[in-house]
Amino acid sequence: MAAAVLFEGIEALTEVAETAEVVGTAEAVGAEAEVAATDLAAEEEEALLAETTSAITVPSAAAAAERSAVRAAFESGQAMAANLGRSAARLATNIWGNKLAYAKAAGIEVGKGAFFTAGMKAFESTWKSIFETNPTPVNKRRVAIIQAVNKQRKIITVILKEWQTWMTEHFDNRESYGHISVEGVNIGIFQILQNKISVAREYDESAVQRALELAAEKGDQQSAESFLTKEQAFIRLVTEAAGFIKTKGGKMVDDGLKHHYEDVEQAEQALHSL
Repeated sequence: MAAAVLFEGIEALTEVAETAEVVGTAEAVGAEAEVAATDLAAEEEEALLAETTSAITVPSAAAAAERSAVRAAFESGQAMAANLGRSAARLATNIWGNKLAYAKAAGIEVGKGAFFTAGMKAFESTWKSIFETNPTPVNKRRVAIIQAVNKQRKIITVILKEWQTWMTEHFDNRESYGHISVEGVNIGIFQILQNKISVAREYDESAVQRALELAAEKGDQQSAESFLTKEQAFIRLVTEAAGFIKTKGGKMVDDGLKHHYEDVEQAEQALHSL
């Protein structure tokens, strides 16, 4: 029941980011989250997430048409994600002993990824406009890269959210999915999968986002190619997680988790063939 309630908030975060319609409200939420994060005590974590998700609203479609507003929303989303990240750091100390804490940490990861997806859609619109006014081979290549990345992100974002939703709902059964011995220590397959997902998320948040920012600042082909390389590495990490589910997560698959290995592998191959 707790997971269902929490993921209603995750749905709100993801829907707002994916539609790229967050404008002034997201900016206000970002500022509010920063203040809350500063004074937040450990026992107030649940109140923070509830406040964050409930404060977001979807403005009119007309506002979403303004690229500058979308860019501002993206930047506000990044600030909000940073505040949520500090909350996640505190949650990480006890997520395996507390289902509610685990659900919150997973929800934060999903929400941060969704905001970045919205930002990439905004960049695609901007880069297309630049190409229309200055149709050089370099600008054409930049548009091709961002469009290909966004196309595959539609697949990857849904899969990652599906995995983490399932894991939250099946948290209580985590010990039943088996263990792997690493240097004499038995580690749960459920926990290993979560670690693989978190590694991919963290790489996306740091390396990929920074590469995209540099590509936007420089406006040249080299920085765009570097962004593509980082995105390929991110999807490689997701492919590894999918492969782990397929080869080691048989009991989780039997319990309803889909590995999506072929889908993720196809997305990875599509980017490498660009």
